[in-house]
Amino acid sequence: MGDISVESQKPKPPCFGDASRVCPRNKDGFIEPQRDCLQCPEVRLCLQTALHSQGVLKTSQQESPLAESSIGRFLKRWSDRKRSARRAEERTEPA
Repeated sequence: MGDISVESQKPKPPCFGDASRVCPRNKDGFIEPQRDCLQCPEVRLCLQTALHSQGVLKTSQQESPLAESSIGRFLKRWSDRKRSARRAEERTEPA
């Protein structure tokens, strides 16, 4: 069993990931996905590839580890402080 999925073995259409063909900008500068692309089974990956190539979309792998670790550390500190404060309250309350 290989690491290659069945989807990656399918040939992609010639317009795959070509931003000028699959999501050109209109006269106001807005990105407009083409109607013909909506029936294509590769539409999501194709649009993502096109937007990545234009720099419109950032890869989540680049942003995610830093964000998760800083948010994770913050939540861990917050949780520890909250737990510590509750324990202190329980000790000082008259029984």
